[in-house]
Amino acid sequence: MDTAQLDKDELREIINVQQEKIAALEEQLRLAALKKYGKKSEKTDYDHPDMFADLLPDIESEETPEPDCIEVSTHKRGKRSKLSKDLPTKQVHYYLSDNELTCQCGSCLTEIKSTISTKQYDYVPAKVTVIEHVQHKYACQSCKNNIKVAPKEPQPIPKSNASVNLLAQIVTARCVDGLPFARQEKQWQRLGINIKRNTMSRWAIALAQLSTPLINLFEDAIRSGPVIHCDETPQQVNKEPGREVNQKSYMWVRLGGKHNRQVVLYHYDQSRSGATARSLMADYKGYVQCDGYSAYNGLELQGITLVGCFAHVRRKFNEALKACHKKEIQQRTKAYQALGIIKELYKIEKEIKTLNPHEKKLKRQELSIPILNKLKAWLDQQEKTVLPKSLLGKAIGYTQRQWKKLIRYCDCGDLDIDNNRDERAIRPFAIGRRAWLFSDTPAGAHANATLYSLTETAKLHGWEPSEYLKRIFKELPKAQCAEDFEKLMPWVKDDDNIVDALVKC
Repeated sequence: MDTAQLDKDELREIINVQQEKIAALEEQLRLAALKKYGKKSEKTDYDHPDMFADLLPDIESEETPEPDCIEVSTHKRGKRSKLSKDLPTKQVHYYLSDNELTCQCGSCLTEIKSTISTKQYDYVPAKVTVIEHVQHKYACQSCKNNIKVAPKEPQPIPKSNASVNLLAQIVTARCVDGLPFARQEKQWQRLGINIKRNTMSRWAIALAQLSTPLINLFEDAIRSGPVIHCDETPQQVNKEPGREVNQKSYMWVRLGGKHNRQVVLYHYDQSRSGATARSLMADYKGYVQCDGYSAYNGLELQGITLVGCFAHVRRKFNEALKACHKKEIQQRTKAYQALGIIKELYKIEKEIKTLNPHEKKLKRQELSIPILNKLKAWLDQQEKTVLPKSLLGKAIGYTQRQWKKLIRYCDCGDLDIDNNRDERAIRPFAIGRRAWLFSDTPAGAHANATLYSLTETAKLHGWEPSEYLKRIFKELPKAQCAEDFEKLMPWVKDDDNIVDALVKC
C-alpha cells in the first residue's frame, strides 16, 4: 500500500489497529509466561479498597492507613501436631543398671515414678505373606462313591495369584496415590514379589468388568438427583482402532445424585462432541452445571436447564489482571472491580453454606441478586470501552454470553455458584495422569473410568478407599441379585443401614 496516497486519518487508524494487535499479543505473552513460571493460585491482593464505592454503595470499606515504617513479624515456631490416639501403642522402658542403682551413701536406689518423655510415630514396612487355599475332600467309607470337596470362597479374579487385599492395594496406589504400574512393579520387587506391570493392567481390567453392576447402579443414582455437575479432561490412548497415537480422547466426569446418595462417575470417550454429552445425560431432566463449552448447549433440547460457573468467570478476569502491564492502571482497575464484585458473591455463599436449599434460595434472592444486577450494569458499561480481543474484553464477552446461565444458581438452593465440586473430582485423575501419562488400550481407559468412579465415590462418603475396595472385591463374586449389589453401595456402611439402602435412590 502506498502510504503517500493515504491521509493522516487513515494512517492514524492503521497505526491504532496495529498497536491494538501488538498490545493483545504482548498481553497473551505475559499470560503464557505467568502460567508457566508464575503462581497457580487465583488469590488476588485487593489493594484498592475504595474502587468499588460507586458500584457497591452498600458495602462499607475500611481504609487502612499506611504505616511510617515496615514492621517485620518475628518468626514463630510451628506447633507439633498431636499424635493420633487411635493407633496401637507400645512402650519402650529404660531402667538403670545394677551398678547405677547404688547411691553415693551406699544405699540402694528405689523407683519412685516413671515418666513418658517422648512420643514418636513408628513405621513397620509392608509384610507380604502367601495364602494357601486348602480344599478338603470327603468320601463315604461304605459305598465308596459319594465324594465331596469343600467349596472355595469365590475370588474376584479366578485362577489369579492375587488376593483381595493385594488387588485393593494395587488399585488404591494407582487411582488414589497416582502411582503407575511401572513404579509399583519396582516396589513389589523390593518386597520379593515379581508382579509385572502388564499383569497389573490385566487385573485392573478384570476388576473393572467385575464392578460393572455397581457402575450401573451409580448411573441410576446420579439421575435421581436435581443437579448433575459435568466436566471433561483429555486422556491419551495409544492403541485406538483407526486413530493416531497423538489424537486426544477424553475422560468425562459427572457428579450428582440425591443428598447422601451422591456419586462420581467417570466415562471414557474418544469424542468431546455434543453427541457424547447428550448420551451421558439421556433420560435425565433437571439441572446440569458446567462451563461455557458449546457441546453442552444441545442438552437444552432434551429439557435440561444449564447452569453456568462463576469460577470460570473469575479465572478469566484474574488472568486479565495478571497479564496487565503495571503501567496499565485503567485495565488493572477494571479487572479489580470485576473480581471485587465476584468476591462479594462468594462471601454470601460462604455465609449461607450450612442452610437448607429453601433458605439458600431466599438468601440469594435477597442478597445476591442486587449484586448480580450491579455486575450486569458494570459489564454493559465496560463492554463499550474495552477492546474485545484483549483478555479483559474476552472475560467481559464470556460473562455476557453466559449471563443467563450464570444467574440461574439463584433459582434453586440445590445449585452451587460454580462447578468446583466436579473440578475437584477431576483433580485426582489429572494428578495421576502426570505420572502414568496414557492408557495403552481403550479397555484400559474404560477400566480407569470404572476404578476412579469407585475410589472417588468412596471418598465422597467417608471411606478409606482401600477398605471399600476390599469390601466390594470380596463380596462382588458372591452377589447373585440386585439386593446383593445394592448392599455394596458406598453409603451402606453397616448392617443397620442396609435396609435403608435397599430403598432405591
